[in-house]
Amino acid sequence: MVDRSEASVLSLLTQNQAIPHRIVGKNAHLEVMASVRDWNHLKEVADAIETEHGSLELLGTTQTESIGFPLGSNKIKQSMSGKLSKEQLEVLETAYQMGYFKVPQEVTAEEIASELDISRSTLSARLRRVEHNFCALLFGPQE
Repeated sequence: MVDRSEASVLSLLTQNQAIPHRIVGKNAHLEVMASVRDWNHLKEVADAIETEHGSLELLGTTQTESIGFPLGSNKIKQSMSGKLSKEQLEVLETAYQMGYFKVPQEVTAEEIASELDISRSTLSARLRRVEHNFCALLFGPQE
């Protein structure tokens, strides 16, 4: 908890590569929930906040295998809700988890299709529909 502006704390978190999830003003303090890589990273972020604001009270920690969405990013998830079929979401998540979108790619489309037990052409069509939906969200519907 810190007694300074939300924007300042948000800047400190992002500058130190912590992922902010929630910032709530409460009793002239801010309660901040953020994800860090490990204990050393937590110490670095805490030191940065204490240096800037003079104090920090760590209320708790939770170790987890996966993190939630960064502050504000759930808007994208909410916007896409209902626009992707269960199958499209499965293809997208599997492709992402297997490293298909990394540069260089860590997996081929054939390997993803095999993992999902679908044809390469079905995989390709589902991924194109996902891409189309994301583009429509960003740029508006095609005329």
